[in-house]
Amino acid sequence: ESPGKSEDHKSQIEGSPNIKQLVDATISAWNSCPSIVKKQLDQQYAVIQLLKEQVSDLQYQLGLKTKEFERRLSMDSTQKNQEVRKELERQNLLILEREKKRVVEVRLKEMNELRKENKELELETRRLK
Repeated sequence: ESPGKSEDHKSQIEGSPNIKQLVDATISAWNSCPSIVKKQLDQQYAVIQLLKEQVSDLQYQLGLKTKEFERRLSMDSTQKNQEVRKELERQNLLILEREKKRVVEVRLKEMNELRKENKELELETRRLK
């Protein structure tokens, strides 16, 4: 292109108010673009910080709930252990009672046999007299 054409083109742009306004608006928008992007980044950063705080709070609450769950689980486990221990004690007592009853029955039987034998001996002794 010749230098004259370039000048002609420039004068046409400057001469037309609509095109000049459009160019100015485009340049202004282009120049303000970094500040718009910065504002968007600042907003996104604020959202990220808020989300980080929420995550931190949720992790704290989760930690508390986990500790509470473990405490309850431990209490349940302890309670179940106590129940199992009580059941074992009850079963042992039943076994002891049965054994005691069996021993008493055996001794009663032995005693009855001794009485019977004693009566027989008494009868034998009377007969011998």
